[in-house]
Amino acid sequence: LNKVYKTRLEMAHDIASYEDKLLSFSSIRGLLIDLSTNEILYRVTEDPVFLRGLSITNEYIYIGRSGVVPHNKRSTANGAVDVLDAKTFSVIKTIRAPFVSQGNIYCVRVLDEEDIAHYNRIMGSSEIESILGTYPSVLQSYQSGETTAV
Repeated sequence: LNKVYKTRLEMAHDIASYEDKLLSFSSIRGLLIDLSTNEILYRVTEDPVFLRGLSITNEYIYIGRSGVVPHNKRSTANGAVDVLDAKTFSVIKTIRAPFVSQGNIYCVRVLDEEDIAHYNRIMGSSEIESILGTYPSVLQSYQSGETTAV
């Protein structure tokens, strides 16, 4: 980037270029904002929440969110991933799985489709298994076909 954007982001996380927008979180306020216009595209309706983790495909935008808790409670904070329609920025569903009750969400990645916010290519199954290898129960679920999104 060769431009400075003046914003009112608070505790900003993640930045991604998507179509004609430059997206970033005002994490502590629960907002996804287009930095080029300062338009609020998405607002979490639950409080308190902290946004962190942005992944984008042609159809969906995935937003990680966690409960706001003291540092010593982050390993048990509730979290979720909101799935938004990439064209309208409306929430399609919220994923609350067993893994999110084990702590804050720090990162969200789509592995089996092009992730516009990150590497813009499809990862092979061996790459996915390598990434998931540090999480044995999730890897086993992925290999058995029980989990396609983690």
